[in-house]
Amino acid sequence: ISGADTVSLHNPHAVAATRRLASAGNIVRALLIQLQASARDAQVALAAVDDLLAAQTVTIRALALVPALLLLVLVSKGVRILFLALFSRSVKRTDDVKSEAAATLQEMQRIALLARDDSEPLSDVALGALAVETFSLSNLLRVHRARFKPARLRRLDRALRDLFAPLPARAVVAALDALERDHAF
Repeated sequence: ISGADTVSLHNPHAVAATRRLASAGNIVRALLIQLQASARDAQVALAAVDDLLAAQTVTIRALALVPALLLLVLVSKGVRILFLALFSRSVKRTDDVKSEAAATLQEMQRIALLARDDSEPLSDVALGALAVETFSLSNLLRVHRARFKPARLRRLDRALRDLFAPLPARAVVAALDALERDHAF
């Protein structure tokens, strides 16, 4: 009788336990193989996600720039408003300043139109009133110079100085019309 037969003769339950352990070992081995396959599939999926993320890096960075650019625009607008408020020495809105300048220019036209003779130069009284309105407009533009382009201010100043050449009243009216047309407020 061999050694295995002697064990089976002495303990029949040991043979059954050995067979159960052998079949349980196969189950454990199958579970380990399945676990290893699942781990490999997870690694493949994570590598695919990494590749997708690497491909979308440019898009993600571009999307990250949008809030930064929006913030930059808002800050620049705020700085511009603050600059205008500090350096214009007035807290008037730009539309209010422009309407005030337009009203002054209309008053200058009214003074020139009220001159008695179109072919003669303006009277001293009309010229004085025109000078006061011109000074008012120049002062308004000087105080609010940050709101206007420098080239426009230079052209306006030159046009206002040209009004005081010895011109007939109709030439002053024509110059004021051209001034209003070229520099509409």
